[in-house]
Amino acid sequence: SLLNSNVDPVIHGVIGLALIAILLAWTFGQRRVLLRLPLTPLSPLNLNTEATPFVVLSCQRTGSNHLCGLLHHVTSISMHNELFNVKGVFTHCGGVCTDLHLRNTCPGTFLDNAFSVKGEGYAVGFKLFPEHIRFSKVHHDIFSRLLRDPVVKKIILRRKSRLAIAVSAVR
Repeated sequence: SLLNSNVDPVIHGVIGLALIAILLAWTFGQRRVLLRLPLTPLSPLNLNTEATPFVVLSCQRTGSNHLCGLLHHVTSISMHNELFNVKGVFTHCGGVCTDLHLRNTCPGTFLDNAFSVKGEGYAVGFKLFPEHIRFSKVHHDIFSRLLRDPVVKKIILRRKSRLAIAVSAVR
């Protein structure tokens, strides 16, 4: 391994600084995705739900897993996790909102299914990262409508220190 070899400590420092610089650049890039959403009026999603829909907007390394875990344990909230993760659908609710093909081809119907989870929930939500918005043009359009919809409540989770985000990612 590079860290266990007999390499000059200055080189280790340079490699560490380069890694932190790359992570900071990535963090700033994530923020720009949310700022590029169109400002033109879009039609609302017309979600088929009696519960209050919400979305947790965050970047990685901001404590979103902790927040979603806490919300999941509140009996009046049905909290999905990352419904639009590239690797799969991550939800606590199962069943109606786990179809990857439906999510990738018709995200509007998929979201409608996710927000219509039955049970004791008075609020239904999921977590959204910038890379989920960039997944495809169709997803970008759906999320633009979702974020503009006044019925959908938004929780914006951020970490004030970008350096803390980079250090957390390095750890």
